[in-house]
Amino acid sequence: MPTPESVPLAITDTGLPRYSYLSSKIVGEQLCLSYGKAHDFPVRIVRYHNVYGPRMGYDHVIPQFIQRVLEGHDPFSIYGAYQTRAFCYVDDAVNATIQVMRVSTMESVTVNIGNDQEELQIIDLAHKLFRVAGVSPELAIYAPPPGSPERRCPDISQLQKLTSYQAQVSLEQGLQRTYAWYRNAWERQVQQEREEARV
Repeated sequence: MPTPESVPLAITDTGLPRYSYLSSKIVGEQLCLSYGKAHDFPVRIVRYHNVYGPRMGYDHVIPQFIQRVLEGHDPFSIYGAYQTRAFCYVDDAVNATIQVMRVSTMESVTVNIGNDQEELQIIDLAHKLFRVAGVSPELAIYAPPPGSPERRCPDISQLQKLTSYQAQVSLEQGLQRTYAWYRNAWERQVQQEREEARV
């Protein structure tokens, strides 16, 4: 850790539902590499690490936290508060992806895409978001979900070797942009529900 692309892909417990996501990624990579080899063209595989930003639904820790803030949860629940993660804002991930697409080598390439500069504990992520939102709820700390790794941080040295990629958006900037988008969307939804209730 940080995890390089060369680490063998393995599913340690096929009974955990969360590993279905990992399984689909392994199969997808293998299909792409095999097809590229069979038809003699180079493949570009990117492995995204905790990409976040506007319009990403609510199945990720950052929008989940934002939703709880907007709904006024107090106490504020955190599962796996002392696990560490490194988050990458979507603009940086898109920029990195485009650069990988433009790599001139005729060999197939697999690279991690992420931001390894601001790894932090989940509890610290919550506090950063609280400062952005201007709230200070009490915390309710719970055990992490089964199968959730204690640490997740990408090794992006291969990406930086092949491209000029450097993350441009700090976690604080990204949280501000993401929170603003979700707050506006939430306010529009609340307003729409009020209008529908009047009809």
